[in-house]
Amino acid sequence: MATAEMVSHSLKMPIQLMEDLREMNCGVWEGASFGDVRKGDPDFYTRWASDPMMPCPEGESFHDVLMRMQRAIDTIGRMETVDASVPVIVSHGTAIRVIATGLLQIPLVHARSFAQDNAAINIFEWRVDRWVLKGWNDTTHCEQ
Repeated sequence: MATAEMVSHSLKMPIQLMEDLREMNCGVWEGASFGDVRKGDPDFYTRWASDPMMPCPEGESFHDVLMRMQRAIDTIGRMETVDASVPVIVSHGTAIRVIATGLLQIPLVHARSFAQDNAAINIFEWRVDRWVLKGWNDTTHCEQ
């Protein structure tokens, strides 16, 4: 929310909260590092890391996150047809990496291959029939 407030102030755009843009629910893993999770139950972690349909214990799977993030993108797309402004979406690292695979129509398991730093800017552009990635993980604005 702090990032959204900074963006809102800078661009003079209102904030519209969307529950579907929240970070992945990691269930019982919430707050733990993935390194610690991997050490605690390496077999389960390996299965989880290779299967986007497998949820974190008492949490979400990458597929669950993709479905709700796609719902949010669809809702935003419908809003854009009413208002000609360009939407700015502020979310969290895992959720962003997951929706990137959906927008680019690549296998969800590849979401783990994208770096996503805090406060990074990613730019997607709609071109006739598909999304095109124009910029990824740009943090140059943080270096000032």
